[in-house]
Amino acid sequence: MQEKTERAGSFTIGLSTIVSLRVETDRGDLLADPKNFLNHAKNVIREYGFTALNSLVETSFDGGGHSGAIILAESHLAWHSWPELNFVTIDLHICDYSRNNNRICREAAAEIVVFFQPRRVTGVISRWLPSGNINVKTVAGIEELIKHGH
Repeated sequence: MQEKTERAGSFTIGLSTIVSLRVETDRGDLLADPKNFLNHAKNVIREYGFTALNSLVETSFDGGGHSGAIILAESHLAWHSWPELNFVTIDLHICDYSRNNNRICREAAAEIVVFFQPRRVTGVISRWLPSGNINVKTVAGIEELIKHGH
């Protein structure tokens, strides 16, 4: 599929920032707490100026894990937790339709991750470029997540 290259103001339609993380924690109780995580994630989304349209959480997994998604006007946040294995995966995808969201996407992802009191965060930050190419950088901690530039 050909990536659109139309312009919307000074930003290219189809550009986006995607933060995909694996969060390791010793707090399995937090990994099994979908209600409080959903409230935390919605508060972070609102704090960073994104618009939550709808959300869904499924809790019928062995081990107490939960999966969920928050559909945003700007794209989505999705996650799955494994309390029995002490980790959660988180994907935050934010489009750059009307503004460059690269920095605030990283900061929002880091703030979302704080809920789990992580001992280790690993993952990647991907950013679509105007050329249609993708720039991918590895993340090895919350501090690096916040600072990682593109």
